[in-house]
Amino acid sequence: MQWGRHGVEQGIDNSAQGLSIHIQPEHRFYANGGEQGSEDRLIDVLPASFRQRAAAAPPVLVVPIGTLPAAQALKVGEELRAAGVATEVEAAGRALRKSLERAGRLGARWVVLLGEDEVGREAVTVKDLKAGGEQHEVPRAALPTYLATRMEPVESTG
Repeated sequence: MQWGRHGVEQGIDNSAQGLSIHIQPEHRFYANGGEQGSEDRLIDVLPASFRQRAAAAPPVLVVPIGTLPAAQALKVGEELRAAGVATEVEAAGRALRKSLERAGRLGARWVVLLGEDEVGREAVTVKDLKAGGEQHEVPRAALPTYLATRMEPVESTG
């Protein structure tokens, strides 16, 4: 974490500039300086509704297949996020099998497959990992609604 030391040196009080913390579910941050074994984790002091969203696995992984540039998959990811669907995008160029394994490790429910054929048809293939890998072709414009109507609502407790 960097503090705005240059402001202190110039006599400027920048203590109310804000703070941003990036939390990934596999990492834990401790409020007492990082000691392991502490029960005083930073995430525990955040509102319950934030903890649920921060720790939840993204339900969707968008995967470009074949020779499709990752930029196309990133665009689909942006569209889904804009519609309120938590989404990760596989931009590392992994083989399809490796991408599906990653989706399983992430805990994703759906994999959105996007290849040259799908782009030509203005569609995507949605693979439901919880339904045994069942696949459906969905028009790209209808994708956010298709996924949103199948998602389980997240309860807000805080």
